[in-house]
Amino acid sequence: APDLSDELARRMTPEVRVVQRAMPAVVHIETEVVVQSGWTIFGRQERAATSSGSGVVIFEDGFVVTNYHVVKGARELRVRFDPATDERVYSATVISSVPQEDLALLKIDADGPFPTVPLGTSSDLMIAEPVIAIGNPYGQSMTVSRGIISGKHRDVQADGLRFTDLIQTDASINPGNSGGPLLNINGQLIGINTVVNRAAENMG
Repeated sequence: APDLSDELARRMTPEVRVVQRAMPAVVHIETEVVVQSGWTIFGRQERAATSSGSGVVIFEDGFVVTNYHVVKGARELRVRFDPATDERVYSATVISSVPQEDLALLKIDADGPFPTVPLGTSSDLMIAEPVIAIGNPYGQSMTVSRGIISGKHRDVQADGLRFTDLIQTDASINPGNSGGPLLNINGQLIGINTVVNRAAENMG
């Protein structure tokens, strides 16, 4: 009979270990924003709309990094973890933001401790080193994709912003992945998934 412990050990790749450690700290962010829908005889009309994205907890008292465009204009923020880890829905507040870098810092309106992802550095990235992206694309909770560092120091223009010095990866990034973590093979946060070139294949 096969030794099941050996079989399991062979399947437990570095990527699997990274995801198992990081997944509890990745959040799905849902926002409610006010949308101007035009004028009527009663004045300017507004309606509520929802959008969503991803984020990652970096400090155990509930500080979350995400993209600014995920939370821009939100009057209400809700944060959910992987239901296997935590089934509760939390409200959150935007603490600070840097719109020109498309980054925002949120605080979960609850006491921790919450699971976190350790901070790494993007200063020593190597071309072709493996990376893992986690997010919630198209409403699919906690989706993982893997790839490599395809390029460094990229300048990109998107949505009226000019980004400089970005990391390029071929890990799959889709709408809803925005704000999710890009991790190295040691499970450290090295970037936040922000934009994808829709005219290209696997160019995020």
